[in-house]
Amino acid sequence: MFGRLILEINQAGLSWETILKKEKAFRNAYDNFNIKKIASYTEKDKERLLNDAGIIRNRLKINAAIENAKTILTLQKEFGSFDK
Repeated sequence: MFGRLILEINQAGLSWETILKKEKAFRNAYDNFNIKKIASYTEKDKERLLNDAGIIRNRLKINAAIENAKTILTLQKEFGSFDK
């Protein structure tokens, strides 16, 4: 589910066709969409993503993915899950 959010963030201003063609590259670049790993990304990870030609290399979109991962973990800690 989090992978869908990352794709959605990156789709802004672009066609879905473009994003879907890059889905495998996004999955590889973002650690198989593992929320805990993404939430702990460092500046080095951000630079790695900015240099990855297989994905959309936009600093704001990369930062949004990382901040959203952190927010989801906070909400899960407080409320348990998104199921309720």
